[in-house]
Amino acid sequence: MAANNMVNPAVDPETEDELFNQEVEQIKQWWSDSRWRHTKRTFTPEQIASKRGNLKIEYPGNAQSKKLWNILENRFQNKDASYTYGCLEPTMVTQMAKYLDTVYVSGWQSSSTASASDEPGPDLADYPYV
Repeated sequence: MAANNMVNPAVDPETEDELFNQEVEQIKQWWSDSRWRHTKRTFTPEQIASKRGNLKIEYPGNAQSKKLWNILENRFQNKDASYTYGCLEPTMVTQMAKYLDTVYVSGWQSSSTASASDEPGPDLADYPYV
């Protein structure tokens, strides 16, 4: 018989409550960051935690957004700007990255097939479609 690697640790109600409370505290800690100082929220941390599933997914875009936020915050504190250019394809990014701390890549550009008709290809961003 195969080992079950998908065992849910929150089967016991007390364990489930403890995990829920930890999740709520993590949300509160995240929201206390200065990044969210001007954000008005319509939901409580408890409401957010109650809708989350048991599988934790770390999206690549999350790491990139944190990196960009830190760059912009540091530039703002130093009263400086991040000068950038638009980029159409990956080779350009590799060359630009040596000299720029930010590069703008639009959704259309990143999904374009660069065909004669300029038909966009699939958008590979990590957000859900509505």
